[in-house]
Amino acid sequence: KPSEIIKKLQSKGISSAEIAKRAGCSVFYVNKIASGERENPSYQIVDRLRALYAEKAPEEVRPFPNTRGLDGG
Repeated sequence: KPSEIIKKLQSKGISSAEIAKRAGCSVFYVNKIASGERENPSYQIVDRLRALYAEKAPEEVRPFPNTRGLDGG
C-alpha cells in the first residue's frame, strides 16, 4: 500500500517534504496518502514512491506485485 511505503520511508528519517519532492507531488498530498485519506494515488506517484523506497531501504525491498497487469499474465 502506498501509505505503508510512506510510513516506512518516514521511519527511515525521510521527511514528507523529501518524499513529496521525489514523488512529484505536494507535502499535503503525501500526508493524505500516509493517513489513508487518499487510498488510490496515480500509478505514477506509486511508481515513484516504490523507486524511492527501493533506493532508501534496499535491504527491505521485495518485489511488489504487478498491479497494472503489464506482465502479460
